[in-house]
Amino acid sequence: MSIRISLRDYCMVVFAAAATCGVGCGQPEPGGGSGAPAAPSSGSSDGVPRPKPQAAARPELALLIGRHGATLEALQEVTRAAVQRQVGGRAFVNLDVEGYRARRREILERRARSAAAKVRRSGKAQALEPMPAFERKVVHDALTRFNGVETTSEGEEPNRRVVISPA
Repeated sequence: MSIRISLRDYCMVVFAAAATCGVGCGQPEPGGGSGAPAAPSSGSSDGVPRPKPQAAARPELALLIGRHGATLEALQEVTRAAVQRQVGGRAFVNLDVEGYRARRREILERRARSAAAKVRRSGKAQALEPMPAFERKVVHDALTRFNGVETTSEGEEPNRRVVISPA
C-alpha cells in the first residue's frame, strides 16, 4: 500500500501522534509545510512502489533528511512508534523525502562495487565508513553476487561498519 501525503500534513500527523504518545515537542509552524504532494512513485521489480529520484532536495527538505539521513531515520522511528501505538501491533513504516533513499541506495551500491573491485585487485580487506543497519544491508546485498569478495559487519553501534575481504 502506498499513501501520498503532503509534507505539511505529515508534520501535523507526527506532532499529533507525538502529543498522543506523550512525547514533548512543539507545534508545526502555520503554513510551514510545502503543501506539495509527495514525489510520484514508480513500480520496481519487487512490486514495491519506489519514489523517482530527484536531482536535489530543496534546502528546507534537506533539514528533514539530515546528515546521511539521520533526521529522516529519527522521523521514521517516531512515526513507526506512533503508528504501532495507534494500531496496537507491529507496523512497517518507510519514510522518504524527495527520493533521498533511492539516491542514497545508488551511492552506497556504487561505493560498494568500487571498494570490492579494489579489494579484489589488491587482495587486502577494506573497511567502509560506519553506517546504520539499513545502509549496511544495502552494501551486503549489492555484493552478494560480486565474485571474489565477501562482506561482514564489524564493531558496535554507532561505529558498526562493513568490511569487504577477499574470498
